[in-house]
Formats: sequence, structure tokens, C-alpha cells
Amino acid sequence: KHPSFRPRYQHLLPLAEIIQLSVGVKLPTHEKVQEKWQLFAKAFGNEINALVDAPVEELKRVDEAIGRNIECFRKGLVFYEPGGGGNYGKPVICENEKALERVKSEFEQKAKANRATQKSLAEF
Repeated sequence: KHPSFRPRYQHLLPLAEIIQLSVGVKLPTHEKVQEKWQLFAKAFGNEINALVDAPVEELKRVDEAIGRNIECFRKGLVFYEPGGGGNYGKPVICENEKALERVKSEFEQKAKANRATQKSLAEF
């Protein structure tokens, strides 16, 4: 049981991953991502303040797209595509509930199609 005196546990996406999705680069270590990360860390004191506490309007003043994605993250509009087979999972940030449902549905359809074509051990 979770003790009443302990704050709620928060699952956070790293700010660098949100920035990576916003600027459209492959890696969170990319120079563009690092520059934007520094900008947000300087403006809000640290990564956690930017992800959790800073007002959305202030985030958008620093960078509109990143601020929008942080807002969507806070609203829970993120689908986590699972990894496997040597690949990491990846988050997909959606702009609204309808887009989130579409992304989930597309993933489920792909997964179902993959299961239908996957060979069993007996077929090898």
C-alpha cells in the first residue's frame, strides 16, 4: 500500500525525447536537441520544472512545438510503442484523444498482421 505521506509517483518522459520528437531528429543526443534542452533547463531551472511545473504558455514562449508536446504529455496523450527483438520502445505524442486512438488502432492492426504471418516453431 502506498503511504499517505509519500507524494504520488510520476512517470516522466525525458525532456530530450520530447524535444527529439518535436524537432524530428533520430537521436536525443543530436546537437539541435541538446541546444533546445539547454534553453529549457536555463529558462525553467531544470528538466523537471519544464516537464511538470512550468505554465504551458511560458513553455510555448520558449518554443511553440516543444511546449505543445509537453502539454500533450501532461494530458497523457502519449502512446508507448513497445520495443522488442533488439529494438527500444518509443513514445508517440498525439495532439488529442482522437489521434491517440488512431495511433493505438494502427499499432494493433500492424501487430495483428505480424502475428498472422509469423511462423510457429513447427514450421521451421
